[in-house]
Amino acid sequence: MTSYRIKTFLLIFNILIFSLSTHSFELSFNKISPTVLAYQEYCEVDFDNQSLPRGFEKNFCEVVTKSPICKDVKEEYRRDCNVTLEVVNPLDGLGSCFSGFFGSLEELWDFLTEMLSLFYDEDKRAELSEEGSAFIDGLALYYETEVIKAKDDMSGILKDERASAVAAKNLFLKLGKDFLAEPLKEKYHEYACYNKLGAVHNTCKTLTDVFFPPVAFIAAIKKGPKVVKALLKDDDPDGSTVIKPAQVLTIPKSPTKRSQLRWSFIDQAGREVNPVFYKHQYKSPYLESKPPRIGMAEEYPSESYTLLTKMKPLSGKDELVDTHLKNVEIKPEQLKKFAGGITDTYMVKLADGTQGIFKPRKPTDWASNYRAEVLAYEVDKLLDLDIVPPTVEKTVGDMKGSFQKFENSIGDGNSHMSFAKSEELDKQDFFDVIIDNRDRHKGNFLVTKNGNVHSIDHGLSFTGRGYNPKSFYIVEERVKRFMASDEGKKAVSKLKSLDQESFERQLSDYIGPLDANRTLERINFLINLSDEKIQ
Repeated sequence: MTSYRIKTFLLIFNILIFSLSTHSFELSFNKISPTVLAYQEYCEVDFDNQSLPRGFEKNFCEVVTKSPICKDVKEEYRRDCNVTLEVVNPLDGLGSCFSGFFGSLEELWDFLTEMLSLFYDEDKRAELSEEGSAFIDGLALYYETEVIKAKDDMSGILKDERASAVAAKNLFLKLGKDFLAEPLKEKYHEYACYNKLGAVHNTCKTLTDVFFPPVAFIAAIKKGPKVVKALLKDDDPDGSTVIKPAQVLTIPKSPTKRSQLRWSFIDQAGREVNPVFYKHQYKSPYLESKPPRIGMAEEYPSESYTLLTKMKPLSGKDELVDTHLKNVEIKPEQLKKFAGGITDTYMVKLADGTQGIFKPRKPTDWASNYRAEVLAYEVDKLLDLDIVPPTVEKTVGDMKGSFQKFENSIGDGNSHMSFAKSEELDKQDFFDVIIDNRDRHKGNFLVTKNGNVHSIDHGLSFTGRGYNPKSFYIVEERVKRFMASDEGKKAVSKLKSLDQESFERQLSDYIGPLDANRTLERINFLINLSDEKIQ
């Protein structure tokens, strides 16, 4: 009986805490869908403004319901479009398409569970078409990095379960956004790009510029409830499944019912999604296939995970601290496993009192790239930015990896962001553009008592891999601000003075020619941006 009470208490505790984490999910059931909110953000559209053209709401709805993914949905399940956006279903006309595909919240989770099973079931994956496999790899990358991000923001004995459910929720929202984008592509400017005065906003970006929708999923979703099978070779669902009106995407007017819907979502997540992920998390094909960055670059495998070429200092010489870190002997018994992070990390205390972080090479771990760690420091040293702690290549026992000097700080960005100097954060953004770092969350930099920044954890840099991809426009103003400073001008001057042919060869020794070439492209982009600012 006592055991039962404990389990009941933990379940209630889990749900109460997780309901806070899923607060954002309720946005999907608000008056305006996430996609419409995206319109407002990127197109400067104000849907409450009465100056919008007559019939705008009706046109917007019809564009969706008459799109390819909706054409096979029975007419009886298409909703009336003669309504305003203030009272329409949150996913607007697309809600009628969901009516044809998901009859309830349970059906939605069945779909997600099936999709997740493809991430880890080798037999099922073997049957996938090339397009379907690429799509699943992309979703696996998104889902598993969402789990990592969610874990970083959580604590407690139930954080794994909650992180899995949050990631699944985000996966569902991502799919909703993604397959909304393509059907709206042709009509987007015509109906959605009005500014606040009701005039056409000609500079508006399409959703496809923002969300990069996977064509494979758009094609599959047209085929009905057996969407997973639609990804298999020569498998076309016969459409015999009975279609039911959707309950999950209908806006409950009562706050109580909205709350019940969220609770049902959480409960279903715990029962269906968590076991699928945690049953297979250590044998994910994603870790082996290393899918490329989604929608951001040409698809090619990074070579830096397998290179063994010698890494020479970019500046041509080692600093005294570098020489010390390289020459000091470290024995395996000195390694102490360090809690935190997503790679194998060890704390080491040297005889002279110096502390350091050792990260061994682990080819099967997508986040473990010691060459990127060392190269990040070399680039920092070359440009005299002084934000990356000294980092060298090191062998401990039979393990080769990176060894970084442990710098004193008052805490990381999660707890001491407000103490960091703004110019230091601007400099870090500039640096991250050069190294293509897409893993700069608040836990990946330290703050000193003087407000300076120590940038750490660069294993996901240079290769277009990692999580939390942020478009340049997010950091553009901060990067420009740094380049306009005295320190920034000196850094740009150093970039301009590089012998690019020789520098590219040096980079290739670290990360291979393809990633080296892309690094030069980013450097030249910043140089051109600096020249434009001067003009």
